[in-house]
Amino acid sequence: MSARAELYAEQERYSFYSDFKRYGFLSRLIPFTYEYPIDRLDKIFHYVMSGKAEDSNVFIPKIRQFKKEKQYELNEQLFSRLQRVSIELAQYSDSYGIRVQKNLQKLCYANALLNNRDYVASEDIDKILYLSRWMNFDFNPL
Repeated sequence: MSARAELYAEQERYSFYSDFKRYGFLSRLIPFTYEYPIDRLDKIFHYVMSGKAEDSNVFIPKIRQFKKEKQYELNEQLFSRLQRVSIELAQYSDSYGIRVQKNLQKLCYANALLNNRDYVASEDIDKILYLSRWMNFDFNPL
């Protein structure tokens, strides 16, 4: 745990962490934390107070809808690339990482849908591996 997370734990700001861990709830989650640089915080506060974003490049894609539920094929070769992340995240919940692996695979499916594909490709795995830098309780900088 990072110094910041330990400080919060001492202040009981993260008292839910130990309770969630004890009840097995953490094994069902993928933690996602980050820390903003000061200039980014200024822009966020400006947006919150004015409702106007400077140099915004936010794009909300339209997701392809299927007429019936789509069953994705499992690809062990692709999904095995996520195992390292699953094992690392499992340490936070004292679990084996099986649920984490399943959730990471679902994120890959979601990324495939966002890219209008009905199959998981290597680029989906790469995207999740990239995002895994912030899947922790350590508040890594953006």
